[in-house]
Amino acid sequence: MRATRLDWIVFVRALAAALAQIPGVTFHTGLRPHWLAVLVDLISRGLAPVALVLAAAALVWLCITGDWTRGGHTGEARGGLA
Repeated sequence: MRATRLDWIVFVRALAAALAQIPGVTFHTGLRPHWLAVLVDLISRGLAPVALVLAAAALVWLCITGDWTRGGHTGEARGGLA
């Protein structure tokens, strides 16, 4: 079964959520070295929420347009070699 655009949205959402919750790191204060604390804060409070909102917007867009496949050939049999 070929991957659809929904698969990529789910992948991006899972990656963003996993990075935001790097196991237990976000709950520890005073990480050493300091750049690690800054990086974890940037990911969990900056990049991850933006990625999650963009994934939700992409899902809504796919629901509205119904264009789930890459080539836009929804439900059509395509000839030729795979």
